[in-house]
Amino acid sequence: MVLPADRVRGLMTDLLGWLASEPVHPLIASCVFHYEFEFIHPFADGNGRMGRMWQTLILSQWQPMLAYLPVETVIKTRQTAYYEALAAADKQGDSTSFIEFMLHALLDAMTEALTETSVKVSEKTSEKIINALEHNHAMTISELAKSIGISTRSIERNLQKLQKEGRYIPGELPMLPFESGRFDHCLVVSSPLFVQCPPVGRVSSSGYPGDVACRW
Repeated sequence: MVLPADRVRGLMTDLLGWLASEPVHPLIASCVFHYEFEFIHPFADGNGRMGRMWQTLILSQWQPMLAYLPVETVIKTRQTAYYEALAAADKQGDSTSFIEFMLHALLDAMTEALTETSVKVSEKTSEKIINALEHNHAMTISELAKSIGISTRSIERNLQKLQKEGRYIPGELPMLPFESGRFDHCLVVSSPLFVQCPPVGRVSSSGYPGDVACRW
């Protein structure tokens, strides 16, 4: 249904006034505005792009990082379902179904973006681990964590990942107690290849020999 042109100005004024005054969560408000904008259809062409841009703007004012997750991109692979959701809301005279569709689409897109970011961060951490061991192959997990600036658990997770990729070969013997009091596997990487040597030449603050790895 196309609204009479003489109603557009008043409806857009009301919509913008609602957006500025109603205490609605930005996620919901952005979806409602998006739908209502498409329903009013203020332009002869480009209403879809403009509506999606408005939703991105509303979301980015709430969480600036969402500016990097434009709604246009979110629905790019969901265009058929997007138009079906708009049509269903028009038929029902209620924007609920469209809001639900957009919230699910945003959740999927954010989850995908976070997963991709996590993979990139993990790869950078793995490279930092390998680089650190190339410069000092006798580093413990605790020392690696301190050097790189992450937790020992993150170091362990990345070492497990490197092991699965064939870039890390864990030693057969556990390290002797070190400052943290933890028992960790010795650090052995395959590029360049390191293997465990007998613990010599290092003593931890606990009085036990530290772990030492030697170049093969």
